[in-house]
Amino acid sequence: MSVRRELYTTVRDRIRAEMPWVRWIDLQKGQMDIPAKTYPLPLPCALVDIKQVTWDSYTDLSQLGQTIIAIWLYLDHSGDSLKDTEMEEQSLELMDRMDDVYQKLGDLSGQSFKRLVRSSDQVVSYKPRMVVFRCDFSTTLIDSIDQRRVQLPQIEITAQFP
Repeated sequence: MSVRRELYTTVRDRIRAEMPWVRWIDLQKGQMDIPAKTYPLPLPCALVDIKQVTWDSYTDLSQLGQTIIAIWLYLDHSGDSLKDTEMEEQSLELMDRMDDVYQKLGDLSGQSFKRLVRSSDQVVSYKPRMVVFRCDFSTTLIDSIDQRRVQLPQIEITAQFP
C-alpha cells in the first residue's frame, strides 16, 4: 500500500468510526468550488487533502517526508447564534464539531506515517447555509523502496590467515 493511500484510508476510517455525524468523506478534489458542476454532497462532509510532501533521505532505500494533511469540514449552518435564540444550541454545536476533528484525529498514526500533530485550524468561510472549517495536521511519512527490487553489488570476501 502506498504511503498516501495508507494516510488517507486511516484518516477516513477514523472519521467513519469516531465521527458518525459526518455523512460524506472523500479526497479533496475541489468538489465544493464549483457547485453547479459537481453533485451536491450531503452535509456535514469531510474532505481530506494531502498537501505537498518534502522528502529527505533517511537511509539508502528509504526517505522521510514532511507534509500537511488538511481536513476540510463542511457543516450545515442555518441558525442564529444570538443568546436565547431558538438556534443557539445548534450554532454552538458547530464549535463542538470543529473541535471534534482534533479530538478524534490528534492521536492517529500508522505504519508509514507518524502521529498527526495539529498545526492550525480556522473557519475558512461562511457560505449560504454552510460553514467551511479547515484543520491542518503535520506528519512525517516514511517511504521505502522494496529491497527485493534493488540489485546489490556482489562482493566476494575471502579470509586470509597468516
